[in-house]
Formats: sequence, structure tokens, C-alpha cells
Amino acid sequence: MKKSTFKTFFGDFSLPLLALATTQLLFFSTFRSFRIPDYLTIHSLFEVFSVTLCFMIFTFQWSIKEKKTKSNLRFLSCMFLSIGLYDLFHMLSYKGMPDLVSPSGVEKAIYFWQAARAVQTMVFVMMAVKPGTDTTLEKLYLKVGFSIMIFSLFSWAVFFHLDQLPHMFIPGAGLTTLKVQMEYAFIALSFVAGIVFYVRKVKGVEEDRNLFLANSSFMMAIAEFSLTLYAEHDDMMNFFGHVLKTFSYVYIYRGILSRELIRPYDEIETLKHELHLGLKNFKALENEYSQARKIASLGAEVGTIAHDLNNVLAVISVNAQSIGRVHSEDEVTRKKVDVIKNAVNKSSEFLRSLVNFSKNIETEKSVIDVAASLKGIHSLLNPLIGKNIKLNILSAAGVSVWSTQTDVHQIVLNLVVNARDAIGTKTGIIDISAFRNDLKEDIQTELFQIPKGSYSVIKVTDSGCGISSDNMKKIFEPFFTTKEEGKGTGIGLATVRSIVAKNGGYILVESELNKGSSFSIYLNCNYCIYTCPLIQEKSA
Repeated sequence: MKKSTFKTFFGDFSLPLLALATTQLLFFSTFRSFRIPDYLTIHSLFEVFSVTLCFMIFTFQWSIKEKKTKSNLRFLSCMFLSIGLYDLFHMLSYKGMPDLVSPSGVEKAIYFWQAARAVQTMVFVMMAVKPGTDTTLEKLYLKVGFSIMIFSLFSWAVFFHLDQLPHMFIPGAGLTTLKVQMEYAFIALSFVAGIVFYVRKVKGVEEDRNLFLANSSFMMAIAEFSLTLYAEHDDMMNFFGHVLKTFSYVYIYRGILSRELIRPYDEIETLKHELHLGLKNFKALENEYSQARKIASLGAEVGTIAHDLNNVLAVISVNAQSIGRVHSEDEVTRKKVDVIKNAVNKSSEFLRSLVNFSKNIETEKSVIDVAASLKGIHSLLNPLIGKNIKLNILSAAGVSVWSTQTDVHQIVLNLVVNARDAIGTKTGIIDISAFRNDLKEDIQTELFQIPKGSYSVIKVTDSGCGISSDNMKKIFEPFFTTKEEGKGTGIGLATVRSIVAKNGGYILVESELNKGSSFSIYLNCNYCIYTCPLIQEKSA
């Protein structure tokens, strides 16, 4: 056993161990046979306190009897009503007390004491064997009635037929063998029950309650051991046994308190925690609602904005065509005009998709070859990034997604623009790759979660400034930007999130300050094929 385990054990059972050591010292000392003056008064005080504890244990559980509970605490409380009655009659029957129905005396008091210990030992054993049972009100009433009936019959036998019962005490000779053997049985059963309670405590099952029950069981076993050693009804061993019995009751009472009185406070703390979480979730929903209103207000203007932009694009297209006709023989100019035309056509597609999204019009999806889509958008990407940035497109031929061409282009364009801004005027690299990823288990981070499954992944990696942990929580919020005023709208990543969510996909962001960021878009892989090795296409 480890040292820490010893320390815990001695801490849990410091009082019972002290009681056991004291019992041994008393037994081997001259104080063992010391007779206490005016013991009747002292005995009565201890018994009044013990009986009061018994009735408090019963009344406390009885007061909440309407509340259904899976526990033998109700069984314990019912039995402690009868234990209290036995102890009361034990006190009233003690040698020197006024006659109660029949003459008071040592043996009469011992019988009531033994009955109380028998019931208490039975309670310990029952709670050890069956720690939790459903107790209905009908069963509760039945148990109370049955325990009172048994008490009445036992009292009748002791009051009127004590001479016919086996002797427990012989004046001048002390305790009989029967009395001592009964005490040893109580000691053994209480000790075993205490071990069971403590094992449950170690396993983390209702730790406080089981620790109190274990202490009560051990203390009762030591009390019974003391009461096998006395020779006179008023000697030191008898007195010490009564003291330990009282401590056993105190542990039971504290066990009841730890479960029933402290539980409402625990429930209040739980409710406070849930309320705190509720308020936190409410604030999060409030923020989402605010962002949704911004998006809604933006959506209301999309039609007008798209119309105006289309007019601008029409002017650009007409002029590009005119330049193409004038310089039809100039190959360099013709290529640049083709790039302008391609950009105008892509922009028109984006505007049309944006209008459809604002009007909640579903665009027809198809199987999109990601590699071909990336190759087709390459001519648009080079003009977007500066000469200080090297663009690498890494794609796996045959990787496809169930989406639209416009959605794929918008995702890549927005991520590349975001990467370009992160690099700034420094020399940097942007890598775009597409591949298949079969996740065998969920990806779970503080901010992102992706369930296991087969996905096509579009990944954009940059060597830019990276994202701080505080900003990481906000990057997908509409209109959030870390750029200077007038240099960013804050809707690029929000657009990406919206498109990915519409396609039933997921986003994983990995970033390190001053080293760069990586955005991985996980899309459905229902039509994925993975056949060719990676190919690389470098920017001019």
C-alpha cells in the first residue's frame, strides 16, 4: 500500500482508530475496573443524547417521505425509530432508575441494549448488501408499523417474562457466554459492513455518505468490543462503550445530513452553473442574431449592387472587345484581353450566384472536378497576387466534389485573397492543393469539429503573419477584419463559411503567428476518385 494511501486511511478513520487504541489501553490498565461515581446520571445524559439523535434521524427522513429516493436511507430512518425506542427503554430500565412496568435492573437494561444493537447491525448489513432500493410511501408506512409492532412484542416479553429468557448478566460473575457471543457477532457484522462502505467510498460512490457509514460501523464494533470487557454496570469499560455508541449515532446523523441537507445546496450550485451556461449561450445566440441581421440587410441590397456591378462589367467587357479588335494582331495584347474577358465572365457568375443566394434560390449542383476547376481559375489568381508571392497549385487528378463550379471558385478566390493580405508586401508562398482524406476518427479542436468519413479537401496554405488565438474565434464573423480601415470588408471568410455550410462541408483552420495559416475545406466525397499522383503548376 502506498504512503499516500496510508495517510488517507488514517485521515478517514482517525477517531475510530483512537477509540480502538484507548480501549486497549483501558483493558490493560488499572482503570478498567474503576467504578464511576454517580454513573446513573452520566449514563442517562448519554442515553438522552443518543435517543434524541435516533428520533432526529427518523423525523428528518419522515419529513421528506413524499420525495421518492433510490436509497436505503429511509429504511435506516425507520429502523432508527425502533432503535431509539429500545435505547429509551434501556435507559429507563437501568439499575437505579424507577421501575418501568417491572423492576429495573442490569439484565433488563441489557436486553433492550442487545435489541437495539441487533437492529442497528441489521441496518448496517442491509445497507451494505443493498445500497439503493425504491421505497414507496406504502412500504415506508409498513416498515414503520412493523418495527413498532416488533418493539411492542419484545417489550412485553422483557417486562412480563424476563425470568423465562436466557440470562445475560449474573451478579458477581459478570456477563454470560451468550451475551459475549452475541456481542462478537455484532462486532463481526458491523466490521464487515464498514469495510463494504469504505470500499464504495474509495470507488467514488457517494463518498461522504459511505465514509460516515463506515466510521459509524467501525465505531459501533469498537463500542461492542468494550462492552464485552466490563465486569460491573458502572465501570470504565461500560462507560466507554456507551460513549462510542453515541459517536456511532453522530456519524449516522452526519451521513444523513451530507446527503439530504447538503444536496439542495449542490443542486443550487448546479442550477447556477447551468444558468451561467445559458446566459453564455444566450449571448452567443444574440451575437449570431446580430450578424444574421447584418447579412439580411446586406442581402436586401444585393440586387441593386449586382445590377450596378453588372453595368460596370458590361462597360469593361465592351471596351475589352474593342481593344481586342483594334489590336487583334498583337498577341500579348490579345492574351491580356482574354484574361479581362475571363475575369468579367467569372465575376458575372459570382454576381448571379450571390443574387440567387440572397433570394434563397438553390443552384443545381453537379460533380465538379476540383483539379480542372483549379486549373481553370489559375489565370484569375495571378493578377490578384503580387510579384512578391509565389503561387503553387497542387492537385490530385480525379478528386471531385458534389457542388457548383461557382462555389468552388468563390472558396478558392476568397482564401487566396485572404492569404495574399496575410503575406502583405513581404516575399511569400501560397500553396493550393486538393486531395482525398478518409478520416478514421473525428477531428476535434477547441473551435472546429469534423466527423469521421470520406472527404475531398481543398487546402490553401500561406506563409503570412498567422492568426492570433483571440482573432481565431472571430475570423468567420461577417465584417470582422484586422486590416486598416478602407482596406478590408471582412466578408471574405464569412462568405467561405456560408458556402461550405451550404454544401454540407467543414472548415479546419491551423495557424501560427508569424509563420502562416492553413485553411482546409472538407467537402462531401460521394463522387471522389483518387487515381493520380500530385502534379504541380507554378505561377509565371
